[in-house]
Amino acid sequence: MSKGPPVEQPAAHTEEITSDGRAEIVRWLKKLKFSRKLFGGVDERTVWKRIGELDALYARLLEDERVRYDALLEEYKLSASRQIRALEEKLRARGGDSGG
Repeated sequence: MSKGPPVEQPAAHTEEITSDGRAEIVRWLKKLKFSRKLFGGVDERTVWKRIGELDALYARLLEDERVRYDALLEEYKLSASRQIRALEEKLRARGGDSGG
């Protein structure tokens, strides 16, 4: 007869994880424990609390990624703008030949 769900869930494929955020989640999951009830497996309140903690962790990591991507996008926009200005200056230096 089954004793209910396991208390700890081992994280699979740890060696494949490359990002710091994913590694942080794996570390959190490896330490994850639930309170046991005398009858019926784990305490439901503990499960919901852990789900809330995991959700908060994902939300924080997602916000960190948004900030990083926004910075990369802004850097790209500035670089593209500089390249456009440089090309426009080259065209003006050539006399604005539009070929038409």
